[in-house]
Amino acid sequence: MRRVVARAAYVVLLALVAAAFGTVTAMVRTRPGRALLARLLSEESNRLVRGSITIGKISGDFVSTLALESVVIRDTAGALLADVGRLDLRFRL
Repeated sequence: MRRVVARAAYVVLLALVAAAFGTVTAMVRTRPGRALLARLLSEESNRLVRGSITIGKISGDFVSTLALESVVIRDTAGALLADVGRLDLRFRL
């Protein structure tokens, strides 16, 4: 009985890991996934800052480089603070 429960837990765990990996890969490696990620970041940034941040496109490998295109930052009154054509980010995980 223990083997059956252990095997079922192992299969469920592997399925969850595979589903998470597939979702992250689809969001990061495909053009529609990156567009969805840019829209999601633009919408969720309103909770983090008082103004608004709009991101047009996201590219890069997400491990060491990230490029944000058409980044527009506005304050609470709607006045333009920054309009960046392309923002290149380099980092190490």
